[in-house]
Amino acid sequence: MSACHFLVASTFSLSLLAPFAAPVAGAQETAIPEVANSKQSFIGRINADQVNVRSGPGDNYYATSKIDKDSEVTVLGIKFDWLKITPPKDSFSYVAKAFVERNGDRGIVSREEVNVRTGSLCASLLWTALADNVSEIRESITPGGMAHACELETAVMQYLDPQRVRSERIVDEMDFVQGRFLQMDLATTTGVHLGEHWWSSFSPSGVAGEASKGTAEKGRLLFDRAADNLVALVRELQARPDPALTKVDRH
Repeated sequence: MSACHFLVASTFSLSLLAPFAAPVAGAQETAIPEVANSKQSFIGRINADQVNVRSGPGDNYYATSKIDKDSEVTVLGIKFDWLKITPPKDSFSYVAKAFVERNGDRGIVSREEVNVRTGSLCASLLWTALADNVSEIRESITPGGMAHACELETAVMQYLDPQRVRSERIVDEMDFVQGRFLQMDLATTTGVHLGEHWWSSFSPSGVAGEASKGTAEKGRLLFDRAADNLVALVRELQARPDPALTKVDRH
C-alpha cells in the first residue's frame, strides 16, 4: 500500500494560507495526483472561515471536512495552489478490516494498494426526485408514463440538447406490467424495486413510458426546478451537524 498521506489545498496570501484544504489518503478508484513532501514542513494559519479540506489537490475532489479561520495546519508539501497537510483534528479515514492484521496495539496492512477512504457526509438520490413539480407538468399515464426515455427524460433532452434528440425515433412503450407494488415510474414509488427483469420482454425500443408527450418547455421547467432544489440540498448538507463529533461507539 502506498504511504498514507493527506493533501490540503490552498493558495498563499502574503504570509497566510489561503482558504482551501484537502486530505487525500492512499489508493482510491480514481487516482489522486501524488504530492511529494517538501524538504521542510511549516505551520500555516487559515485566513478564511469554513475552508474546505478536499480529498485531492483541486476543486473537483470532494470535500471531507472544513477548517475554521485562524486554525493552524502543518504543511508537508505544495502542488500549484494546493497544500498537502497533516490530518486536521477530528478527521478520520477508513480501511477495510479484512486487509489489516493486528499486532499488539497497532495494525499492519496485509495487502498492496489497499483503498483508504476519508470521512465525508454523503447523500445519494435520483436527480428526478428533486423535480418536485412533476405532478403539475406531466400528461403521461401514472404510473408508467415516466419510466425510461419517457416524457420526463425526453423533455429534458429536448431542452438541454435538442440537436441530439432523434425525433423520428420517439415512440411510446407501455407494455411493462404495472402492479400495486411493482411499478416502474421515475416520479412515483412504492418502495419496492424489481431487481430482475428482461427489458426486451416489454420494450422493443428501450423506451418505457410516453416519450411523445415530452416537450422542451416541460424539460426547462423540470430541469430548472431540479437544479434549484439541488442547490438547496447542498446547503442543507453543509448546515447539517457533523455526526462524527457526537457519535458513540455502541459495540
